[in-house]
Amino acid sequence: MHTRNYILFFLLFISLIVFIYSVPIIAQQPGAAQTTANVTVSGFVDNLIVTYFPVNFTRQTGGGPEIVGISPGTNDNPKRNVYPFLNVTTGMNTNVIYNISLNATSMSDGAGHTIPVNNIWVNYTCCYLTCTQYSTPIYLSNNFQYLCRDLNPDGYAQIYFYLNIPNGQYNNTYNGNIWIYANSSLAGQGVNNRTWYGPGNTTVYIRKRIDISWTLAPIDFAVVSPGQQANATLNKGWPTNITVGSPTNVYVDLYVNGSDLQGLTGAAIGQTIVSKNITYANSTHNNYNSNGPQPPGSEYWHTLNNTRPVTSSRGDFVNWGMIPNRTDVYSYLNINVPSVEGGQYGGDVVASAVDAGTNPS
Repeated sequence: MHTRNYILFFLLFISLIVFIYSVPIIAQQPGAAQTTANVTVSGFVDNLIVTYFPVNFTRQTGGGPEIVGISPGTNDNPKRNVYPFLNVTTGMNTNVIYNISLNATSMSDGAGHTIPVNNIWVNYTCCYLTCTQYSTPIYLSNNFQYLCRDLNPDGYAQIYFYLNIPNGQYNNTYNGNIWIYANSSLAGQGVNNRTWYGPGNTTVYIRKRIDISWTLAPIDFAVVSPGQQANATLNKGWPTNITVGSPTNVYVDLYVNGSDLQGLTGAAIGQTIVSKNITYANSTHNNYNSNGPQPPGSEYWHTLNNTRPVTSSRGDFVNWGMIPNRTDVYSYLNINVPSVEGGQYGGDVVASAVDAGTNPS
């Protein structure tokens, strides 16, 4: 009996094990859900990147500090840096087409002299994959003027600068400011424009220039007997005129000297009338007057020397110093003929203008 019960129990135990291993195990699965993520990327103009500045119109020799400068009264003087242009682009985050414009100020020497802003002009090249050159001059002003329009985000501009120097522009160093502006109508508010400011970025040194000429010349004493004194011919030395021309860009002191008159014909050949036989007078008025300079007096008459003074006397006369350009300086000449052979005599009268206060020799 016990053996039979034991066998039944054993069979039930085996059946239970088989049942447990034959029942499938169901694992718990996690829950899942899906949604969307959205972002709007605005149009963006990144910072301006400007290279190859400043805009220096002054020629420098040998790459060193020596400054040669530019003469007044010359046009189309280019930017003289290693690269003749400014290169303009924007940062890598720009993602819209954009426009580039430019403005500037007049150039000043800080002493009251200026070069007007519209004496600076540019042409330019707009580049993306290929470059398009625009050669029509754009004369700068205080207001922005468009150059490259609808420039690709990876594009760039090259701006070439030129300067016209007015006649008589004062000898000094001049500086001015420039602004470059980028904007796009496709960019978001607040990130749709950028400005690059270049203070003192246009610069030029104007070299010294002195320009004088004789008018009411040549000087002619006509026919004079030995031992006689005579004034020069009307409007040919009585008076004569030295003009300080408009290209002159410094104040000048004026000096006159001359050579001895040498015999040129007949018995006069080999004879000499020394220059000190000629005197010249300062004119205090601009009238062509047969009475000569007024008021008369010895302080208004100088002897014509062969040489100029060694040190500055501020001009031959009181009012022959600090003379500005576009000025006529009149003088009257007289000769005292010594006892010499008859014939024609000739020599030179030399006018010299020097920077005011400097030595004439």
